[in-house]
Amino acid sequence: MLKSSPGVDLVDEALSILIDEILVSQWAKINDLHQNEDYYNRISFTRRQALIRELYYLEIRGQSIPSQGEIEDALEKSLQKLT
Repeated sequence: MLKSSPGVDLVDEALSILIDEILVSQWAKINDLHQNEDYYNRISFTRRQALIRELYYLEIRGQSIPSQGEIEDALEKSLQKLT
């Protein structure tokens, strides 16, 4: 199970991806592409790439957010330089 990084709501992320998939699926049906094997292969690839991108984003964001201790240390150093 994915752990949510501070400031990232996984429910909103998942809902956004689901809405995008529904819209693309509706567009494909309207344009009679949903039965096309080439379309299916391309959309499957795009979905996998989107998932990888989202997981990478969550991982990097989680590692880039400083801890409270790091924030306090940076503030302390900054205040020392100013005085």
